[in-house]
Formats: sequence, structure tokens, C-alpha cells
Amino acid sequence: MAFREGLHPIILVLDNTGYTVERLIHGMHEYYNDVPQLNYT
Repeated sequence: MAFREGLHPIILVLDNTGYTVERLIHGMHEYYNDVPQLNYT
């Protein structure tokens, strides 16, 4: 829809390998806060 309306969106992909807020609350080294590395290619 954005292209149909003539808009030029900017898409950002952020890779921080985990959830920072949850790490601060539940523990820095808890396994469930880890996000697997994605292959974007």
C-alpha cells in the first residue's frame, strides 16, 4: 500500500541478538533471551 500511495518507506533491520529489557529484568545470561542469528541473504 505504501508504494501505491507514492510513499518511500525506510525499513530498518536491527540485530541485537536478544531482548535487552528482559535481560535486565530476568538475568543477563538466561537462554530464552537469546535470538538466533538470521541469514538475511
